[in-house]
Amino acid sequence: MALNILNTGRIKLAAGSIGGSKFALSEAMQYAQDRVQFKKSIIEFGAIQHKLGQMAARIFCK
Repeated sequence: MALNILNTGRIKLAAGSIGGSKFALSEAMQYAQDRVQFKKSIIEFGAIQHKLGQMAARIFCK
């Protein structure tokens, strides 16, 4: 009985973590579009694109 309760909690925690990660990714992308450096949006820089791509890959692969 106790193990069933723990397993349910683990599933709920995993689902909540993935949802939070997706929200964090969307906020990071919005920030990158809004933030301006050197008269360009920082989402145009390759390093930022790489970081956001890595975030997306790690979220959606799990």
